[in-house]
Amino acid sequence: MDARQASPRGAASTNRYSCAVCLEAHAIEPVVTACGHLYCWQCLYRWLDAGHNRCPVCSARVDRNEVTPLYASDERDGELEKLARRPRRRVPRGR
Repeated sequence: MDARQASPRGAASTNRYSCAVCLEAHAIEPVVTACGHLYCWQCLYRWLDAGHNRCPVCSARVDRNEVTPLYASDERDGELEKLARRPRRRVPRGR
């Protein structure tokens, strides 16, 4: 095992689906900001709840009501600390 695989930071940096805050290899309850950065919902919620309104990666404006949740078949509801509900998926409206 090389150093990147042994290190949580190294492991996360090689995974496209890692949280940009906690660096978990697979973001938990993932959400994507309008600027395209991926986070665990709880990590982003805590960041915004602390008074920040900018993306931790690129400093673009972030609004908790405008993040997009990503769904996967292996998510386990009930095992996670409940801080706030993740935003629901937005359905485009017809014109």
